[in-house]
Amino acid sequence: MRKVRSLVIVWTLLATVGWPQVHGEKDFEKGLRAVENLLSRGHWKNAKRRLDKALAEHENQVYVKVRLPEIERVARRIAFRLAHPPRTPESLISGKLVSWNPKTGKIKLRYKNDRDSMDDFIRSRQSGFRFHPMRFNGPFSVTIKGKAYAHANPEGPTLILADGRKAVRIGFGTSPNRLGGGGGQWYSADLSFFVGDKKAKTLDSKRIPPVPMGKKFKINVSVKAQSVVAKCNGKPILNGKKPRDFWGQVGFKLGDSWTDIELAGIGERGWLERLRDKAEQEVRADFEKSFQPRQVLPAWLYEETPAASTTKERRWPGHPDEAETRRLEKLARWVEAEQPHGGLKALAKVPALTIPDAARSYLQAQFLALDDRYEEAMTAIKECTSADPTFVPGRILEARILGWMGELDKSMAIWDELRKSHPFHPEVAKVHASLLLLSGRADEAKAFIQEALAGGAPRRSLEAIHRVVVRAAEGPEWPQRYEVTTSHYVIASDIDKETCYLAGRVLEKAYTAYNAYVRHAASDKRKFRVFIFSGAASYTAYAKDVLGRAMPGSVGLYSPLLKQLLIQNSPERAEMFRTIRHEGFHQYLDRFASRTPLWFNEGHAAYFETAGDSGSWKAGIIRDDFLDVLKERAVPTIESILTRRGESFYKRGIRSYAESWALVHFLYHGY
Repeated sequence: MRKVRSLVIVWTLLATVGWPQVHGEKDFEKGLRAVENLLSRGHWKNAKRRLDKALAEHENQVYVKVRLPEIERVARRIAFRLAHPPRTPESLISGKLVSWNPKTGKIKLRYKNDRDSMDDFIRSRQSGFRFHPMRFNGPFSVTIKGKAYAHANPEGPTLILADGRKAVRIGFGTSPNRLGGGGGQWYSADLSFFVGDKKAKTLDSKRIPPVPMGKKFKINVSVKAQSVVAKCNGKPILNGKKPRDFWGQVGFKLGDSWTDIELAGIGERGWLERLRDKAEQEVRADFEKSFQPRQVLPAWLYEETPAASTTKERRWPGHPDEAETRRLEKLARWVEAEQPHGGLKALAKVPALTIPDAARSYLQAQFLALDDRYEEAMTAIKECTSADPTFVPGRILEARILGWMGELDKSMAIWDELRKSHPFHPEVAKVHASLLLLSGRADEAKAFIQEALAGGAPRRSLEAIHRVVVRAAEGPEWPQRYEVTTSHYVIASDIDKETCYLAGRVLEKAYTAYNAYVRHAASDKRKFRVFIFSGAASYTAYAKDVLGRAMPGSVGLYSPLLKQLLIQNSPERAEMFRTIRHEGFHQYLDRFASRTPLWFNEGHAAYFETAGDSGSWKAGIIRDDFLDVLKERAVPTIESILTRRGESFYKRGIRSYAESWALVHFLYHGY
């Protein structure tokens, strides 16, 4: 709280310069873009000054007030950075970052044998090995220094290079007199290759240990495109061939006699980005608990527009008098409490002529709808709207009930009618903005909400949808954004531009296949929007913000409302590309067929998911993981797959996906 208070003081001091009044919506837009530009370059104080200048020059203007969520968004970013400057890469790790090139991924890390220095490593309880979380994607080396060879470690220094189900084990070995007293057992220096649970393949072996027991040692393991070479005190000990695409993570078991370990090579660039993302989201969570935009923005921004202050909404049909209104408000508590049975009983006890008939029908329709008795609710609301055709909430409820009944065409007809007659009514405006979002017209939705607010719609009533619209139009609030545009996609990320390029290549190949197998959709020129998050923390926070709930375990999703494909960075790029192809199909299909059966949508997504695993596109790959699932139980009927809906589909987890994939595969290939 103290930090937030001091932030407010800094904010106030930065705002002491007076600015002359200048009018014009375009000038304000230009000023806001200048603020964004300063933010992207890390000039937080200058961005604050520029925002204050723009607000002072356009004080009390309606075209500024209607952009409150955007202004708050910018103010929040500035305030956060003033309180929490970006973390340096060196501050993110427990060891020493000797060097790092974020463009190439070349990195050198050094760790000491002490508790604080080793916090980055993860200890395996099962094997006792300590693994470094960074994955190497190219040639690398591991150098370990120690003061007493094989002290308290019977097998001698041992390293593991792990890459999924594949692993290389390098054991340097010990002699029978490892403890200095003779006897004991030989442990040969050994270089072995493992795949899953299969028997290890020995690549090289030496019986004589490389260093006398208890002496100082310097171990070096060099991993190149096709070879692994192990040296000790400069002397080559082991040399063996490895698969060209094998790199992976480093783990070791050394006892307690080592002093230094150095990792150097082509590392996975996303590792440091994930650390930064996690650290930033942790402080952001605390920041959000106490930060209030009203503390740093002028009060006039939160005042309603002049048109809104005179706008009045009829709450009840039939024009009830004061006494009748009191009775109706009392009955309305049952609606607010979502207790339809109690509400219907209370309404039945109200004598005739003590409330307007239209109001009675309106309440009855609400209670019946809450009880899922839509046919009866429709009869009641018809009585209400027939008696009072100009009562807008009645028409809104009628449209909603029709939607719940599945009468979408009739429901849309009423919404279209209301949009023409009452475009700035809060509920009408919310639905219209949502429909614009669902049709992929985020910029139009944003402009419409601003127009509605300027036309008199109360700010508070549109606050939630306004923020969603801004999210749809602007995307995540990243401190640094990289963007690449391809023929059909705009890919943005806070990692680097190469990640965007790689994702774009995957998506364009997938798009060609989507069109070839499903439908040619080239007539729609709008580009698909994709956001790749550097870590789980920011991905989860954004998903929760836009969807209203966290998505535990999710590494990618497509939002039909925002029309955004959201992907979480993964150290295993192949897994991330699978997610991109899977969720990318949902995004593609939503463009022209938003209400397809789940078996069709998820079945195709699973079908295309593995099509590029080999590096070149190959659809129709048999998925052993799905076949294993299908073998566990009896084969379902085609009818059960075709008719499975919503919750029942997702409750069955991977089995539903396996069955849908199998059906799609059968339809294309006949087996």
